[in-house]
Amino acid sequence: MKKSYLRMKSDCEFVIEWLSTGRRPGNKRGIERRAVYQREILMDPIRIQSFIQQSNAGSPSNLSEWQRFQIEDALSTLSPREKECYVLAFGNCYSRSQIAHLLGMKKESVNEYIARG
Repeated sequence: MKKSYLRMKSDCEFVIEWLSTGRRPGNKRGIERRAVYQREILMDPIRIQSFIQQSNAGSPSNLSEWQRFQIEDALSTLSPREKECYVLAFGNCYSRSQIAHLLGMKKESVNEYIARG
């Protein structure tokens, strides 16, 4: 009987800690602290370029409506500045220095916006 009580107490403490901290007890990193390769979803660069160009000329790089929706949804989570830098870098293939010159900011800022994006 005492063992059952101690197990229940331990389980309740585990749940309380999980709920109060927002992460599983014992984990060193939460989901927001994952490494970049663990949280990044890779995409074919041709798709983002096709999304930016909005062309439907029979190219194999054309996107379906669902793919366009997914890209729009992903880009909608970015701030306007992050989105602008990301689209210029990956959609229009501008270099970081060209983007910095175009937007009137430092190259380091552009790198930071793209990394966040």
